[in-house]
Amino acid sequence: MYPTIVLPVDANAILSIPIRPHVEDFWAWELEKYGIYSVRSAYTLLDMARIRDTVKHGAGGSRYVMWKKIWSLKVPPKVKVFWWQVLHEFLPV
Repeated sequence: MYPTIVLPVDANAILSIPIRPHVEDFWAWELEKYGIYSVRSAYTLLDMARIRDTVKHGAGGSRYVMWKKIWSLKVPPKVKVFWWQVLHEFLPV
């Protein structure tokens, strides 16, 4: 006997959903009204994620403070760039 994955009440609810036999499935991009992908909507998604990240960490977050400290150091520019890369996880390997 196989283990029950879906409760019988849920299985009956799922099975009662009418299917549309004459309509083909298609890919849809949920961020657009008509489901069609656009580069603009992808940029919007990335910008929303960036804004959420900024709000989450705050404009005065620890990374920002570290960045300000690094650029104020009295060291050669290549050292500043190196530490900027470290903070942003852009180290070439």
